[in-house]
Amino acid sequence: MKKLTIIATLALTTSVAMASGAAAYKKCTGCHGVNGERKFGPQKALIQGQSADRLFDMLKGYKDGSLKGNAGYGIMKGQVKRMSEDKMKELADYMATL
Repeated sequence: MKKLTIIATLALTTSVAMASGAAAYKKCTGCHGVNGERKFGPQKALIQGQSADRLFDMLKGYKDGSLKGNAGYGIMKGQVKRMSEDKMKELADYMATL
């Protein structure tokens, strides 16, 4: 019974995080497309098909300024400046499913 409760809790937590990531991504669709299909940035990389780790690192880089000079830096810095690392992780995890 205890294992079943743990599994159900993890599944619910994952569902909530994915819903939160999906809600956060709605602001991104104007530039990146509904499914992350629009090419954007200096390497013209798609969000679609990227790993959650790479996307999370990119979001952190925009927030901490280490990606300054990349195309779209000013816009992206503004998008992530108030996001916690947990919210950036949820967003990256969601975007990796596109």
